Order: sequence, then C-alpha cells, then structure tokens
Amino acid sequence: MRVEHVNGIVVVALDTELDANTALRVKQELGSAIGDQARRVVLDLSRLDFIDSAGLGVLVSLVKVLRARGGDMRLVGLKDPVRMIFQLTRLEKVFKIFGDREKALASYDD
Repeated sequence: MRVEHVNGIVVVALDTELDANTALRVKQELGSAIGDQARRVVLDLSRLDFIDSAGLGVLVSLVKVLRARGGDMRLVGLKDPVRMIFQLTRLEKVFKIFGDREKALASYDD
C-alpha cells in the first residue's frame, strides 16, 4: 500500500487483492493510513484484478466513516472485471468512480 498526501487529500494505492483473505488486513492498514482526521480520500484500485463481497464491505465501511466526518472517497483505476462487480452490485451509485487520478483529485474542487 502506497500512501501520499496531495493538497489535503489522502491518496492510497492498493497493491494487493481485496478479498476474504486480505480484507481484515487491508481494512486495518487503510484505517492507519487514513487516520482519525482525514475527510478526503482517493483510493487507487488500478492494481486490483479482483474484489469480492468482503472487499466491497471494506470499501463501504470506509466511505461511511468518511461521510460521517463530512468527507468522501473517490475510486480510481478500476479494471473491467472490478468495474463489473461494482455495476452488478450497483455500488457504482454509492462511490464516485474516475478513470484517472487527476480527475479524482480535481473533483474535490467542485
């Protein structure tokens, strides 16, 4: 997991699959990376080839926390198989999904 801060936005790039085998560890690592105060997060999923219900649960949990703080999360770089899961579960209506990082970062200026 790579973490950087860009103009007050936490940018996290996952470098592992997000499934039942990794969900708990990724959730803990994301919590540590984002901290207790962050409100704006861009999550780069471009290295993700697969996500299951446990992985989706991690993302839903995180976006709920951020929205409770008055913030939000943007997703970027979804490959077709991952994007299809978001479409099938209708989670593309819950998350703001962007094709590239720059557009995701710029969307916070709206």
